[in-house]
Amino acid sequence: MNISKALFFITKLISIILVIVKISNSIINNYFGVREVMFLLAYVVFYLTTVLYQYKRKLFSVGYLIYFIVCFLSTCYGSYNYIYNKTILAGQLTAKSSGSVYSNDHFLLFFSVFISVSLLIDVYLFLISPLDLKKIKLKIRSPKRSGMNVLWGGIFIFPLWLIGTNFRIISVFFVVYFFTAFFFYKKGTRNYVYYLGLFFSILFLLSVITVRYILLKFVLPLFLVSVIIISIKGDFKVSRIKTILYACFGFVVLLTYGIASELLKLNLSWNGNFSLNDFIKICSNSDLIIQWGNRQFYRIIDIWARLGGNIIDLVDKTDFFYGKTYVKAFAGIFNFEYISLPVISAKFIDANYAQPGLLAEGYANFGFVGAVVNILIVFFISELLLDLFIRKQTIFSLLIYVCCFSQVILDGGTINSIIFLMIFCFLTWIFNIVTIKNKSIYEKA
Repeated sequence: MNISKALFFITKLISIILVIVKISNSIINNYFGVREVMFLLAYVVFYLTTVLYQYKRKLFSVGYLIYFIVCFLSTCYGSYNYIYNKTILAGQLTAKSSGSVYSNDHFLLFFSVFISVSLLIDVYLFLISPLDLKKIKLKIRSPKRSGMNVLWGGIFIFPLWLIGTNFRIISVFFVVYFFTAFFFYKKGTRNYVYYLGLFFSILFLLSVITVRYILLKFVLPLFLVSVIIISIKGDFKVSRIKTILYACFGFVVLLTYGIASELLKLNLSWNGNFSLNDFIKICSNSDLIIQWGNRQFYRIIDIWARLGGNIIDLVDKTDFFYGKTYVKAFAGIFNFEYISLPVISAKFIDANYAQPGLLAEGYANFGFVGAVVNILIVFFISELLLDLFIRKQTIFSLLIYVCCFSQVILDGGTINSIIFLMIFCFLTWIFNIVTIKNKSIYEKA
Protein backbone atom coordinates (compact mmCIF):
# COMPACT_ATOMS: atom_id res chain seq x y z
CA MET A 1 0.00 0.00 0.00
CA ASN A 2 1.07 3.57 -0.60
CA ILE A 3 0.74 6.07 2.23
CA SER A 4 -2.76 7.23 1.23
CA LYS A 5 -4.08 3.65 1.09
CA ALA A 6 -2.49 3.00 4.48
CA LEU A 7 -4.25 6.01 6.00
CA PHE A 8 -7.60 5.03 4.49
CA PHE A 9 -7.07 1.60 6.04
CA ILE A 10 -6.39 3.18 9.45
CA THR A 11 -9.59 5.26 9.34
CA LYS A 12 -11.62 2.16 8.45
CA LEU A 13 -9.95 0.30 11.31
CA ILE A 14 -10.63 3.09 13.82
CA SER A 15 -14.27 3.35 12.78
CA ILE A 16 -14.98 -0.37 13.00
CA ILE A 17 -13.28 -0.59 16.43
CA LEU A 18 -15.45 2.27 17.74
CA VAL A 19 -18.59 0.68 16.34
CA ILE A 20 -17.80 -2.78 17.77
CA VAL A 21 -17.00 -1.35 21.21
CA LYS A 22 -20.17 0.76 21.38
CA ILE A 23 -22.56 -1.86 19.99
CA SER A 24 -21.05 -4.59 22.20
CA ASN A 25 -21.48 -2.32 25.20
CA SER A 26 -25.12 -1.75 24.21
CA ILE A 27 -25.79 -5.47 23.94
CA ILE A 28 -24.07 -6.24 27.26
CA ASN A 29 -26.12 -3.57 29.05
CA ASN A 30 -29.39 -4.60 27.36
CA TYR A 31 -30.22 -1.30 25.69
CA PHE A 32 -29.82 -2.26 22.04
CA GLY A 33 -32.62 -0.50 20.18
CA VAL A 34 -33.53 1.84 17.33
CA ARG A 35 -30.67 4.21 18.20
CA GLU A 36 -28.13 1.41 17.76
CA VAL A 37 -29.71 0.30 14.46
CA MET A 38 -29.46 3.87 13.16
CA PHE A 39 -25.82 4.04 14.25
CA LEU A 40 -25.02 0.78 12.45
CA LEU A 41 -26.73 2.09 9.32
CA ALA A 42 -24.65 5.27 9.57
CA TYR A 43 -21.48 3.19 9.80
CA VAL A 44 -22.41 1.21 6.67
CA VAL A 45 -23.02 4.47 4.79
CA PHE A 46 -19.70 5.85 6.04
CA TYR A 47 -17.80 2.72 5.00
CA LEU A 48 -19.30 2.66 1.50
CA THR A 49 -18.61 6.38 1.04
CA THR A 50 -15.01 5.84 2.18
CA VAL A 51 -14.51 3.01 -0.32
CA LEU A 52 -15.99 5.14 -3.11
CA TYR A 53 -13.89 8.18 -2.17
CA GLN A 54 -10.72 6.10 -2.07
CA TYR A 55 -11.49 4.64 -5.50
CA LYS A 56 -12.24 8.00 -7.11
CA ARG A 57 -9.82 10.42 -5.43
CA LYS A 58 -6.93 8.10 -4.47
CA LEU A 59 -5.38 10.71 -2.16
CA PHE A 60 -5.94 10.82 1.58
CA SER A 61 -7.10 14.42 1.46
CA VAL A 62 -8.49 17.32 3.46
CA GLY A 63 -11.93 16.59 2.03
CA TYR A 64 -11.89 13.05 3.34
CA LEU A 65 -10.65 14.18 6.77
CA ILE A 66 -13.56 16.61 6.92
CA TYR A 67 -15.92 13.76 6.11
CA PHE A 68 -14.27 11.34 8.57
CA ILE A 69 -13.72 13.63 11.57
CA VAL A 70 -16.35 16.36 11.21
CA CYS A 71 -19.12 14.38 9.55
CA PHE A 72 -18.79 10.83 10.89
CA LEU A 73 -16.96 11.09 14.23
CA SER A 74 -18.18 14.46 15.54
CA THR A 75 -21.61 14.56 13.92
CA CYS A 76 -22.69 10.92 13.95
CA TYR A 77 -20.61 9.04 16.53
CA GLY A 78 -20.45 11.96 18.98
CA SER A 79 -24.20 12.54 18.93
CA TYR A 80 -24.91 8.78 19.22
CA ASN A 81 -22.61 8.57 22.22
CA TYR A 82 -24.03 11.70 23.86
CA ILE A 83 -26.51 10.07 26.23
CA TYR A 84 -24.06 7.26 27.10
CA ASN A 85 -20.95 9.38 27.69
CA LYS A 86 -19.86 9.21 31.34
CA THR A 87 -18.36 12.71 31.13
CA ILE A 88 -21.73 14.05 29.99
CA LEU A 89 -23.68 12.12 32.62
CA ALA A 90 -21.37 13.25 35.40
CA GLY A 91 -21.50 16.83 34.16
CA GLN A 92 -25.30 16.89 34.05
CA LEU A 93 -25.41 16.14 37.75
CA THR A 94 -23.35 19.23 38.59
CA ALA A 95 -24.54 21.52 35.78
CA LYS A 96 -26.91 23.52 37.95
CA SER A 97 -24.27 24.35 40.53
CA SER A 98 -21.53 25.13 37.99
CA GLY A 99 -23.64 27.33 35.72
CA SER A 100 -22.99 25.24 32.60
CA VAL A 101 -25.72 23.83 30.38
CA TYR A 102 -26.09 20.41 28.74
CA SER A 103 -28.24 20.30 25.63
CA ASN A 104 -31.07 17.98 24.72
CA ASP A 105 -30.33 14.83 22.76
CA HIS A 106 -30.30 15.65 19.01
CA PHE A 107 -29.10 12.32 17.60
CA LEU A 108 -31.99 12.09 15.10
CA LEU A 109 -31.08 15.49 13.64
CA PHE A 110 -27.34 14.74 13.56
CA PHE A 111 -27.98 11.32 12.02
CA SER A 112 -30.25 12.84 9.34
CA VAL A 113 -27.64 15.47 8.48
CA PHE A 114 -24.92 12.82 8.26
CA ILE A 115 -26.95 10.59 5.93
CA SER A 116 -27.92 13.54 3.72
CA VAL A 117 -24.34 14.81 3.46
CA SER A 118 -23.03 11.30 2.75
CA LEU A 119 -25.54 10.65 -0.03
CA LEU A 120 -24.81 13.98 -1.71
CA ILE A 121 -21.07 13.31 -1.51
CA ASP A 122 -21.73 9.88 -3.05
CA VAL A 123 -23.57 11.51 -5.96
CA TYR A 124 -20.62 13.85 -6.50
CA LEU A 125 -18.17 10.94 -6.43
CA PHE A 126 -20.23 8.92 -8.92
CA LEU A 127 -20.17 11.87 -11.33
CA ILE A 128 -16.41 12.51 -11.35
CA SER A 129 -13.72 10.48 -13.07
CA PRO A 130 -11.18 8.52 -11.01
CA LEU A 131 -7.90 10.32 -10.41
CA ASP A 132 -4.93 8.50 -11.93
CA LEU A 133 -1.85 9.30 -9.86
CA LYS A 134 0.40 7.39 -12.28
CA LYS A 135 -0.25 9.97 -14.97
CA ILE A 136 0.99 12.78 -12.75
CA LYS A 137 4.74 12.53 -13.22
CA LEU A 138 6.22 15.11 -10.91
CA LYS A 139 9.62 16.18 -9.72
CA ILE A 140 10.42 18.85 -7.20
CA ARG A 141 12.17 22.06 -8.06
CA SER A 142 12.67 25.28 -6.14
CA PRO A 143 11.46 28.69 -7.34
CA LYS A 144 14.12 31.37 -7.03
CA ARG A 145 12.08 34.12 -5.40
CA SER A 146 9.22 32.46 -3.55
CA GLY A 147 11.23 31.78 -0.38
CA MET A 148 12.14 35.45 0.02
CA ASN A 149 8.57 36.50 -0.74
CA VAL A 150 7.14 34.20 1.91
CA LEU A 151 9.77 35.41 4.37
CA TRP A 152 8.66 39.01 3.73
CA GLY A 153 5.07 37.91 4.06
CA GLY A 154 5.89 36.35 7.43
CA ILE A 155 7.45 39.63 8.59
CA PHE A 156 4.30 41.40 7.40
CA ILE A 157 2.03 39.30 9.69
CA PHE A 158 4.49 39.11 12.61
CA PRO A 159 2.93 42.03 14.59
CA LEU A 160 -0.43 40.19 14.58
CA TRP A 161 1.35 37.03 15.71
CA LEU A 162 2.57 38.92 18.80
CA ILE A 163 -0.97 39.85 19.86
CA GLY A 164 -1.72 36.51 21.46
CA THR A 165 -1.69 32.73 21.27
CA ASN A 166 -4.87 32.44 19.21
CA PHE A 167 -3.48 34.73 16.51
CA ARG A 168 -0.39 32.54 16.10
CA ILE A 169 -2.38 30.20 13.89
CA ILE A 170 -2.03 32.82 11.12
CA SER A 171 1.64 31.89 10.76
CA VAL A 172 0.75 28.31 9.74
CA PHE A 173 1.22 29.15 6.06
CA PHE A 174 4.70 30.53 6.75
CA VAL A 175 5.76 27.54 8.88
CA VAL A 176 4.41 24.86 6.54
CA TYR A 177 6.06 26.49 3.53
CA PHE A 178 9.57 26.46 4.99
CA PHE A 179 9.30 22.95 6.41
CA THR A 180 8.07 21.81 3.00
CA ALA A 181 10.94 23.64 1.32
CA PHE A 182 13.52 22.13 3.65
CA PHE A 183 12.36 18.52 3.47
CA PHE A 184 11.31 18.32 -0.17
CA TYR A 185 13.57 20.69 -2.10
CA LYS A 186 16.87 19.36 -3.32
CA LYS A 187 19.85 20.40 -1.24
CA GLY A 188 21.41 22.33 -4.10
CA THR A 189 18.38 24.60 -4.39
CA ARG A 190 18.34 25.72 -0.77
CA ASN A 191 19.91 28.99 0.30
CA TYR A 192 20.13 31.19 3.38
CA VAL A 193 16.51 32.30 2.93
CA TYR A 194 15.20 28.77 3.45
CA TYR A 195 17.39 28.17 6.48
CA LEU A 196 16.38 31.53 7.95
CA GLY A 197 12.71 30.77 7.34
CA LEU A 198 13.11 27.32 8.89
CA PHE A 199 14.77 28.87 11.95
CA PHE A 200 11.86 31.25 12.52
CA SER A 201 9.40 28.42 11.86
CA ILE A 202 10.97 26.34 14.63
CA LEU A 203 10.73 29.34 16.97
CA PHE A 204 7.04 29.68 16.11
CA LEU A 205 6.43 26.02 16.93
CA LEU A 206 8.37 26.18 20.18
CA SER A 207 6.27 29.16 21.28
CA VAL A 208 3.09 27.06 21.15
CA ILE A 209 4.50 23.66 22.12
CA THR A 210 2.48 23.58 25.35
CA VAL A 211 -0.73 24.68 23.61
CA ARG A 212 -1.87 21.42 21.98
CA TYR A 213 -4.84 22.77 20.07
CA ILE A 214 -2.62 25.39 18.38
CA LEU A 215 0.34 23.08 17.73
CA LEU A 216 -1.90 20.48 16.08
CA LYS A 217 -3.07 23.14 13.63
CA PHE A 218 0.54 23.36 12.43
CA VAL A 219 1.21 19.63 12.54
CA LEU A 220 -1.87 18.60 10.54
CA PRO A 221 -1.04 20.73 7.45
CA LEU A 222 2.58 19.54 7.58
CA PHE A 223 1.35 15.97 7.73
CA LEU A 224 -1.07 16.43 4.83
CA VAL A 225 1.55 18.12 2.64
CA SER A 226 3.85 15.17 3.22
CA VAL A 227 1.09 12.64 2.50
CA ILE A 228 0.08 14.32 -0.76
CA ILE A 229 3.60 14.72 -2.11
CA ILE A 230 4.69 11.20 -1.10
CA SER A 231 1.48 9.70 -2.53
CA ILE A 232 2.02 11.43 -5.88
CA LYS A 233 5.67 10.43 -6.01
CA GLY A 234 4.68 6.85 -5.15
CA ASP A 235 7.98 6.01 -3.46
CA PHE A 236 6.56 4.79 -0.14
CA LYS A 237 5.04 1.33 0.26
CA VAL A 238 3.92 -0.39 3.46
CA SER A 239 2.10 -3.58 4.40
CA ARG A 240 -1.04 -3.68 6.54
CA ILE A 241 0.85 -5.13 9.48
CA LYS A 242 3.39 -2.31 9.36
CA THR A 243 0.56 0.19 8.94
CA ILE A 244 -1.01 -1.02 12.19
CA LEU A 245 2.37 -0.90 13.95
CA TYR A 246 2.98 2.66 12.68
CA ALA A 247 -0.51 3.65 13.83
CA CYS A 248 0.12 2.22 17.30
CA PHE A 249 3.47 4.00 17.49
CA GLY A 250 1.85 7.27 16.42
CA PHE A 251 -0.83 6.84 19.07
CA VAL A 252 1.81 6.29 21.75
CA VAL A 253 3.71 9.39 20.60
CA LEU A 254 0.55 11.51 20.68
CA LEU A 255 -0.39 10.16 24.10
CA THR A 256 3.08 10.81 25.49
CA TYR A 257 3.18 14.34 24.08
CA GLY A 258 -0.31 15.04 25.37
CA ILE A 259 0.54 14.07 28.93
CA ALA A 260 3.93 15.83 28.87
CA SER A 261 2.49 19.04 27.42
CA GLU A 262 -0.33 19.02 29.97
CA LEU A 263 2.13 18.79 32.87
CA LEU A 264 4.37 21.45 31.33
CA LYS A 265 1.39 23.77 30.85
CA LEU A 266 0.38 23.28 34.48
CA ASN A 267 3.92 24.11 35.61
CA LEU A 268 4.21 27.23 33.44
CA SER A 269 0.70 28.65 33.68
CA TRP A 270 -0.68 27.37 36.98
CA ASN A 271 2.42 27.25 39.19
CA GLY A 272 2.49 23.48 39.14
CA ASN A 273 5.38 21.46 40.48
CA PHE A 274 5.31 18.34 38.32
CA SER A 275 8.59 16.55 37.69
CA LEU A 276 9.85 13.80 35.42
CA ASN A 277 8.99 11.28 38.14
CA ASP A 278 5.35 12.45 38.06
CA PHE A 279 5.31 12.01 34.29
CA ILE A 280 6.66 8.45 34.63
CA LYS A 281 4.09 7.62 37.35
CA ILE A 282 1.23 8.83 35.17
CA CYS A 283 2.50 6.92 32.11
CA SER A 284 2.77 3.74 34.20
CA ASN A 285 -0.76 4.05 35.61
CA SER A 286 -3.24 2.54 33.16
CA ASP A 287 -6.30 3.97 34.98
CA LEU A 288 -4.97 7.51 34.75
CA ILE A 289 -4.05 7.07 31.07
CA ILE A 290 -7.53 5.74 30.24
CA GLN A 291 -9.15 8.58 32.18
CA TRP A 292 -7.00 11.17 30.42
CA GLY A 293 -7.57 9.55 27.01
CA ASN A 294 -11.35 9.51 27.49
CA ARG A 295 -11.26 13.18 28.43
CA GLN A 296 -9.24 14.12 25.35
CA PHE A 297 -11.52 12.08 23.08
CA TYR A 298 -14.49 13.86 24.58
CA ARG A 299 -12.90 17.26 23.96
CA ILE A 300 -12.05 16.41 20.34
CA ILE A 301 -15.10 14.38 19.24
CA ASP A 302 -17.98 14.08 21.69
CA ILE A 303 -18.15 17.68 22.87
CA TRP A 304 -19.63 18.96 19.58
CA ALA A 305 -22.90 17.16 20.29
CA ARG A 306 -23.17 19.24 23.45
CA LEU A 307 -21.92 22.60 22.10
CA GLY A 308 -23.88 22.27 18.89
CA GLY A 309 -26.90 20.99 20.77
CA ASN A 310 -27.00 24.09 22.97
CA ILE A 311 -27.15 26.33 19.88
CA ILE A 312 -29.84 24.12 18.34
CA ASP A 313 -31.91 24.33 21.54
CA LEU A 314 -31.54 28.12 21.50
CA VAL A 315 -32.76 28.69 17.94
CA ASP A 316 -35.56 26.15 18.39
CA LYS A 317 -36.87 28.33 21.23
CA THR A 318 -36.30 31.66 19.46
CA ASP A 319 -35.68 31.91 15.71
CA PHE A 320 -33.01 31.31 13.08
CA PHE A 321 -30.35 33.96 12.43
CA TYR A 322 -30.81 33.83 8.63
CA GLY A 323 -27.17 34.33 7.70
CA LYS A 324 -26.25 37.07 10.16
CA THR A 325 -23.47 35.00 11.74
CA TYR A 326 -21.72 34.68 8.36
CA VAL A 327 -21.51 38.45 7.86
CA LYS A 328 -21.13 39.54 11.47
CA ALA A 329 -18.03 41.59 10.53
CA PHE A 330 -20.34 44.00 8.68
CA ALA A 331 -22.81 44.40 11.56
CA GLY A 332 -21.56 47.87 12.45
CA ILE A 333 -21.57 49.05 8.83
CA PHE A 334 -25.09 47.88 7.95
CA ASN A 335 -26.56 48.38 11.42
CA PHE A 336 -27.73 44.89 12.34
CA GLU A 337 -27.12 42.85 15.48
CA TYR A 338 -23.62 41.40 15.90
CA ILE A 339 -24.06 37.67 16.49
CA SER A 340 -21.08 35.48 17.38
CA LEU A 341 -21.98 31.81 17.78
CA PRO A 342 -18.73 30.96 19.63
CA VAL A 343 -19.49 33.67 22.21
CA ILE A 344 -23.09 32.49 22.60
CA SER A 345 -21.93 28.88 22.83
CA ALA A 346 -19.38 29.77 25.50
CA LYS A 347 -22.06 31.25 27.76
CA PHE A 348 -23.74 27.84 28.00
CA ILE A 349 -20.58 26.22 29.39
CA ASP A 350 -19.29 29.12 31.49
CA ALA A 351 -16.34 29.80 29.18
CA ASN A 352 -15.04 32.71 27.10
CA TYR A 353 -15.09 31.18 23.63
CA ALA A 354 -16.42 27.87 22.29
CA GLN A 355 -16.92 26.97 18.63
CA PRO A 356 -20.25 25.15 18.16
CA GLY A 357 -19.24 23.31 14.97
CA LEU A 358 -20.31 23.39 11.34
CA LEU A 359 -23.62 21.59 11.80
CA ALA A 360 -24.80 23.95 14.53
CA GLU A 361 -23.65 27.01 12.58
CA GLY A 362 -25.68 25.97 9.56
CA TYR A 363 -28.71 24.96 11.61
CA ALA A 364 -28.65 28.22 13.59
CA ASN A 365 -28.99 30.17 10.34
CA PHE A 366 -31.22 28.07 8.08
CA GLY A 367 -32.34 24.96 9.95
CA PHE A 368 -31.81 21.42 8.67
CA VAL A 369 -31.00 22.51 5.12
CA GLY A 370 -28.47 25.00 6.46
CA ALA A 371 -26.75 22.28 8.51
CA VAL A 372 -26.37 20.02 5.46
CA VAL A 373 -25.24 22.82 3.14
CA ASN A 374 -22.78 24.21 5.69
CA ILE A 375 -20.85 20.94 5.90
CA LEU A 376 -21.03 20.40 2.13
CA ILE A 377 -19.67 23.89 1.43
CA VAL A 378 -16.52 23.14 3.43
CA PHE A 379 -16.14 19.72 1.83
CA PHE A 380 -16.54 21.02 -1.73
CA ILE A 381 -14.24 24.01 -1.15
CA SER A 382 -11.53 21.56 -0.10
CA GLU A 383 -12.22 19.37 -3.16
CA LEU A 384 -12.02 22.37 -5.50
CA LEU A 385 -8.72 23.41 -3.94
CA LEU A 386 -7.41 19.86 -4.38
CA ASP A 387 -8.33 20.00 -8.06
CA LEU A 388 -6.66 23.42 -8.31
CA PHE A 389 -3.43 22.01 -6.88
CA ILE A 390 -3.47 19.00 -9.21
CA ARG A 391 -4.05 21.31 -12.18
CA LYS A 392 -1.67 24.19 -11.28
CA GLN A 393 0.84 22.41 -9.03
CA THR A 394 2.06 25.61 -7.40
CA ILE A 395 3.22 25.88 -3.83
CA PHE A 396 0.51 28.46 -3.22
CA SER A 397 -2.26 26.13 -4.43
CA LEU A 398 -0.87 23.32 -2.26
CA LEU A 399 -0.54 25.33 0.92
CA ILE A 400 -3.84 27.20 0.67
CA TYR A 401 -5.41 23.76 0.19
CA VAL A 402 -3.96 22.23 3.37
CA CYS A 403 -3.57 25.27 5.65
CA CYS A 404 -7.12 26.64 5.87
CA PHE A 405 -9.09 23.71 7.26
CA SER A 406 -7.23 22.59 10.38
CA GLN A 407 -9.46 24.59 12.72
CA VAL A 408 -12.60 23.08 11.18
CA ILE A 409 -11.19 19.55 11.36
CA LEU A 410 -9.68 19.72 14.85
CA ASP A 411 -11.52 22.46 16.71
CA GLY A 412 -15.11 22.56 15.48
CA GLY A 413 -14.45 25.72 13.49
CA THR A 414 -16.98 27.54 11.35
CA ILE A 415 -17.06 28.94 7.82
CA ASN A 416 -15.67 32.19 9.25
CA SER A 417 -12.56 30.38 10.54
CA ILE A 418 -11.80 29.15 7.00
CA ILE A 419 -12.24 32.64 5.55
CA PHE A 420 -10.02 34.05 8.30
CA LEU A 421 -7.16 31.66 7.53
CA MET A 422 -7.52 32.09 3.76
CA ILE A 423 -7.16 35.85 4.16
CA PHE A 424 -3.90 35.43 6.04
CA CYS A 425 -2.65 32.90 3.51
CA PHE A 426 -3.10 35.60 0.88
CA LEU A 427 -1.48 38.23 3.10
CA THR A 428 1.52 35.98 3.69
CA TRP A 429 1.85 35.46 -0.05
CA ILE A 430 1.05 39.06 -1.00
CA PHE A 431 4.51 39.69 -2.46
CA ASN A 432 4.29 36.63 -4.66
CA ILE A 433 0.80 36.79 -6.18
CA VAL A 434 1.86 38.69 -9.30
CA THR A 435 4.36 36.03 -10.37
CA ILE A 436 2.61 32.96 -8.93
CA LYS A 437 2.14 31.33 -12.35
CA ASN A 438 5.87 30.88 -12.67
CA LYS A 439 6.38 29.53 -9.16
CA SER A 440 5.70 25.83 -9.60
CA ILE A 441 7.28 23.49 -7.09
CA TYR A 442 6.69 20.66 -9.55
CA GLU A 443 7.22 20.10 -13.20
CA LYS A 444 6.16 17.19 -15.34
CA ALA A 445 8.97 14.77 -15.96
